[in-house]
Amino acid sequence: MNTDQKAATFSLRNLMSQLFQDRSMRLIILIVAVCCMIAIPGLNFFARSQQTQAQVAANELPLALHRLERELGYSGFIHNFKNAILRPDEPKYYERTLTDYNDAIATLDEIEGLGLSIGRSFDFSALKSTLDAYRGNLDAARRAAADGMSIAEVDDLVRVPDDAATLDLQALHDQVRIALRDWLRQDLARSRLQLLGLSVMFFTIAAVLILFVMVSYFAQRERERQSTELHNRLASLGQLTSGIAHDVNNLLATIYYAVDLTLGETIPETSRRFLHSAQRAIERGQDLTARLLSFARPQPGNAKTLMISEVFHNVRELALPNLGDTIQLRITEERPGLTVHCDQSQLENAILNMVLNSRDAMEMSGKGTRITLHAVLHGPDFVVDDARSTTTVHPARVYETAGPDRGPSMKDPTTCVLLSVIDDGPGMPDDVRQRALEPFFTTKAAHSGTGLGLSIVYGFAQSAGGDVQIVSAPGKGTSVQLLLPRGLEKSHHDALEVTRGLDAGRGQRVLLAEDEDGLRELLGVTLEQMGYSVIAAEHGQAALNMVKAGVEFDLLLSDIVMPGKIDGYELARQVRELRPSVPILYLTGNAGPMLDRNIAVKAPILRKPCPPDRLSDAIAAALAPTATAGTC
Repeated sequence: MNTDQKAATFSLRNLMSQLFQDRSMRLIILIVAVCCMIAIPGLNFFARSQQTQAQVAANELPLALHRLERELGYSGFIHNFKNAILRPDEPKYYERTLTDYNDAIATLDEIEGLGLSIGRSFDFSALKSTLDAYRGNLDAARRAAADGMSIAEVDDLVRVPDDAATLDLQALHDQVRIALRDWLRQDLARSRLQLLGLSVMFFTIAAVLILFVMVSYFAQRERERQSTELHNRLASLGQLTSGIAHDVNNLLATIYYAVDLTLGETIPETSRRFLHSAQRAIERGQDLTARLLSFARPQPGNAKTLMISEVFHNVRELALPNLGDTIQLRITEERPGLTVHCDQSQLENAILNMVLNSRDAMEMSGKGTRITLHAVLHGPDFVVDDARSTTTVHPARVYETAGPDRGPSMKDPTTCVLLSVIDDGPGMPDDVRQRALEPFFTTKAAHSGTGLGLSIVYGFAQSAGGDVQIVSAPGKGTSVQLLLPRGLEKSHHDALEVTRGLDAGRGQRVLLAEDEDGLRELLGVTLEQMGYSVIAAEHGQAALNMVKAGVEFDLLLSDIVMPGKIDGYELARQVRELRPSVPILYLTGNAGPMLDRNIAVKAPILRKPCPPDRLSDAIAAALAPTATAGTC
């Protein structure tokens, strides 16, 4: 295919895509198709109605003409007229003559109407004049007979030659025959024209249907191309960042546990203050790597039950200094005590991104003064009933089972919470709304935006097992909605926290699979200080060999990304086959494809560097008799 052909194909594809996406154009095409479908039977009925009337007239004309001949012939008007002259003493012939005359006039009127039905006007004025002459002579003959004139004298007085009536009747015959012949020709032409019209109608309908098929095909191809392009872009970015993030998180975790262990020693207060500063810097570094990964490859974070009111309060404190005096921030909840199950820092960062995105849109357009944070219970799928605008919906991805921090099971119709950031700003056009979640897409001026705000929100929603929806239209504001798994009610959550706080290691054996030497050593010391016995393995294959050799242990704590063919997922699968009852925890700085639902063993995932208190809680929960697998 040469360049011109490619350009033509691309232009046609774009045209079809635009036609499909343009609602007004699709509506016009649909109206044309419906009108054609209605017009075909309508025109056919009208044509058949017109044809039926003309056909009836054409069939009736010869019969009416034959009846006229009978009414005027030797058994009709002329015959009775002669009898009325020759037999004046028999009045019945006079009455019959009048009746035949009136019938002939009525038949002539009928023939005139039938002629008009087939589009012809007959000239029978001469025949009518002849009939009127006969009618006048009939009255003259009657008066003459009453005056005493003889029959011969009366006959001479009123005699009219029959040739005139015969010629006039023949002329009418000729007119009717020519009219019928012309009508048949016109009817044939009209039938052909109707057939052509119906053919055009059917062709138009076929063309509309083909257009719809083509539009749908090219639009689907365009969506697939855009989806593939976005997927490839994210995959490339994820491959680039995942390796870096994994190594950086391992380094941060090593430093974090070294600092934490040092803080447990007797050291000067100044050194302790410096180490706390270093610990906070490590946590910031962890947030930065998590933020970098969130839009390219969703990460699980440290999920737990969160009170929505507290999250909204924290976001409000962070957002208010950035909103200025012209924009109000409101908070509403369907009912108090709503909870979600996800990572707190990621959730607050996502909501803050949504708020700042609304602020930027309102400031750029000069429209809007209010942003609302709203929370409501919701089912596991989006149900869009907002007829005012267009939506961008992604397939909901919610957890399939309830974990130790999770609320009701997925069979519960209120198993999720819908968090919305609603503004009364300018709204989004269709083209912006459709790309709003793409990485690096921005409508801001050059060098004033990264285009990662809403894509980070989408990545967080995926990693939390939820979804994102955008409801927006120009001039009607924007609502960015987060669908997240519901957490435990506050009372249950507090009871669980108390139970976890009381749990501690009592010499249980932990098989630790970690390929980073320094981190493995420090993790081992941290676990021993928690009261656990640690069996360390330098990679997945080594840990599997220990299991096959019969080493006894109570819990597997494994990194996910490790060298060799045995990564954390594969190690967990084979360990589960050999030791079905042993609980498993994942500890990683890069979850990789952890959101893939084909993972054989689903277990809580802890993100490096995991604080010792969270690590202790997760191990205690996993070792508890009622522990349930989930994502932490």
